[in-house]
Amino acid sequence: MLKEAGIHYGWDNIVRIMNTQKAVSATVKDKENNDIIIRKCSRPDQEVLEIYRALKMSSIPFVARKFLVSH
Repeated sequence: MLKEAGIHYGWDNIVRIMNTQKAVSATVKDKENNDIIIRKCSRPDQEVLEIYRALKMSSIPFVARKFLVSH
């Protein structure tokens, strides 16, 4: 699918490009000392977007998520 879209990178280069998009986590404590964890994907740059489009995939692998961890 990548070649059909004119993308002729080797596997090492594809991995390098795709590794620029990250999942970010932030943890804070609430009043009851529980952990609130928020996870979100970074925005993909242009090269990453081109690969996602060629593969007909979403450019955001998951939506922002919020978790509550009780202690």
